[in-house]
Amino acid sequence: MSSLEAENKLSPTASPIIGASSNDVDLGTAARLTEISESNLTRWQALKKYPYAWFCVSGMIWTLILTSFESQAGGVVFSISQFRKHYGQELADGSYTLEAKWQSMLTGIPLAAQIVGLWIGSTLSDRFGRRLVAWCSVMCTFAFVSVEFTAKDIQAFVAGKTMNGLCLGIMQPGCVSYIADVSPQALKSSATILTNFTFVIGPMICYFINYFLSDRGSNDTWAYKALFASQWGFAAVSVVWLVFIPEAPTYYVIKGQHDKAKAAFMKILGDENAANEQLQIIEMTVAESQVHAKSTTYKDLVTNGNLRRTLISVFAFVCHPFCGVYFTGSYTTYYFQLLGYSDKKSFRFTLGSQTISLTGCIVAMFICNHVGRRTAMIWGLIALMINDLLVGVCTVIDGLAAQKTAVAFMMLYGGVYNAGAGSLAFAIASENATSALRTKTVAMGWTWENMFGMMWSFVLPYIFNPDEANLGGKTMFIFFGFSVILVVIAYLFQTETIGRSYDEVDELYVSRVPMRHFASYKTKVDKINSGEQFETGSTKGIDLEHVEKPETIV
Repeated sequence: MSSLEAENKLSPTASPIIGASSNDVDLGTAARLTEISESNLTRWQALKKYPYAWFCVSGMIWTLILTSFESQAGGVVFSISQFRKHYGQELADGSYTLEAKWQSMLTGIPLAAQIVGLWIGSTLSDRFGRRLVAWCSVMCTFAFVSVEFTAKDIQAFVAGKTMNGLCLGIMQPGCVSYIADVSPQALKSSATILTNFTFVIGPMICYFINYFLSDRGSNDTWAYKALFASQWGFAAVSVVWLVFIPEAPTYYVIKGQHDKAKAAFMKILGDENAANEQLQIIEMTVAESQVHAKSTTYKDLVTNGNLRRTLISVFAFVCHPFCGVYFTGSYTTYYFQLLGYSDKKSFRFTLGSQTISLTGCIVAMFICNHVGRRTAMIWGLIALMINDLLVGVCTVIDGLAAQKTAVAFMMLYGGVYNAGAGSLAFAIASENATSALRTKTVAMGWTWENMFGMMWSFVLPYIFNPDEANLGGKTMFIFFGFSVILVVIAYLFQTETIGRSYDEVDELYVSRVPMRHFASYKTKVDKINSGEQFETGSTKGIDLEHVEKPETIV
């Protein structure tokens, strides 16, 4: 199939361009002009024009908050003295600790289940739909949270958390893909970056709950059980919310169900002309991606010219466990306690750090949308590298001043992380993947992040704990070394997709544009927008039958 055939493989419902006859422009160019019109809207204009679309996206964002809340709860409970007393062992000084093996199992095994869930969920979402799979997964969490809540021993608690982790993994890739598919062009960048916002809000709520319950009696199990009970509330809201939103139209287009796709767009956008225009864009994008993607299996992530897309998407996720966020996310409060601060004061510090993290997420929506993905990723990793080094150095130096400085940089870490590299993974994966492989690409990236996160969950207790290697804050030297490597990789290979439609990104990859030079390349949309002469299907177009050669292009 040629590029011209792909562009014209659209449904008869696609509307023509206002002021132009069918002889003036072909449907492919019409779709690109619609893309230009949509991308020229401001975020506020898009919100006013498509309020229900934002309602749908918000439903999936809320569901992701549920997943982040549960994921963080497993790390937070280590710092709750009542939890350690109930499930741990007493030390010589009368305090309690959870054995390193159980700390590892409590975080590692549920992460392993979540990895399995990601692969299952991506396949189920592509087959049955993003919304349905997410809804069913949320329903299952009710039962498994009950197991956590009623567990009499650590073994039962790990079992409940493992099954819940499986459910979380199943729903996550579909939720992210839905957000990318449904968001209007002007809101797509902000919505995908906002996905990371959920992984700050969830933990922040965890810490708030613990802060207000941490001064309960030493035998009061509600000091930690309140965390698990709260999950029922999150799940109840998600179950109701997801009932009132339609399936992602992209899912229907990929399945060849164009009438259902149009109906979904009608419900989301509330306007028939807008629905026809958006359907036209999606049909063209999917048709072009299917020219050289004969199937949508995991094998296709590394074949048919998709290898570069997959590698840069996975890299964005892998940055997280190797820059130190898994350490700071799970051990910050415990580290404060080991420095001699009370439980109450430790939680205050942690709440402060979560507030800084939340601020970082808000800042990221402006930084990443103005300076672009590439610049934000590179400088974000450099900032994290410096932060890791400073925490490690302050830990080596004796004295109260150095100790307080280390605490300050530990608190600052989340803000630096979320203002840059931390907020970009979902945006990069969603924007670089093809429409047909978006869910599987997100699942693949998340899988590698969780696999390395699982590795750290087993390793960190033996590095950090006072009854093991007892490195404490010096653990950050390890992540400083990894961050140096990440900066180099980002400089060489990070793409720039800010402001690009999915169709434009497809063109960039098919044309084999060097990954560092995406920003300077002029796509068909750029040429139309600038008034340059453009001929669809001519030698000026892209050859979609071209299959990328295996050599690496920098």
